[in-house]
Amino acid sequence: SKASRATSSSQNDSNKSSLEQSCTLPVTEPLERKRIAFQFKDKKVVFLSARVHPGEVPGSLVLNGIIDFILQEQNEQAKLLRKNYVYKIVPILNPDGVYRG
Repeated sequence: SKASRATSSSQNDSNKSSLEQSCTLPVTEPLERKRIAFQFKDKKVVFLSARVHPGEVPGSLVLNGIIDFILQEQNEQAKLLRKNYVYKIVPILNPDGVYRG
């Protein structure tokens, strides 16, 4: 029934860590996994953003290339970068401006 689906959905949400429920998604290799938020001890943060202004289309293309690179599971350089840094990525910093052109 609809009520049981809503209950199971809310139960699943309560089992998620605060990281899974947040708006940001760090891209890295976590040192340890816990039921609480991930701990990124001794890792520097790299903040990447694109599309501050609507006409900056090349910024989106470059950011997509960076994301594709750091997410490559078999690439040793990408693994090293994920191991040593936490990436906080905002692909479109100004979504309203980009939408309106």
